[in-house]
Amino acid sequence: MSETLARLLEGCAAAPGAIGCGVRQPGRPSHVQSFHKEFSSEALEKALLHLANANALMANHDISGKWVTWKFAHAQIFATTRSDGALFCLITRRGAEAGEFFESMASRFATAT
Repeated sequence: MSETLARLLEGCAAAPGAIGCGVRQPGRPSHVQSFHKEFSSEALEKALLHLANANALMANHDISGKWVTWKFAHAQIFATTRSDGALFCLITRRGAEAGEFFESMASRFATAT
């Protein structure tokens, strides 16, 4: 993983209600960062895999956007993809005001190598 992406993941710790984050690039191992003791790296890697699959399904049906937010009972997931198929996500506590933070990080991700 590049230093730029490593800094991006480390920076996610400052997100309001941060639980974890990750990057999944096609043909490469996933990179995750957990900020919560009850949310393991393995759980983050599984979440990235499922997000990548859901994103591919939505793209195949022309359902896409700048980024998506999935809200659950206790958490929310913000996710975005680049044209090269790389996926970036941030997981926060539900209700945490993290949208602007994620948008800023997504902009950084869009140009990261």
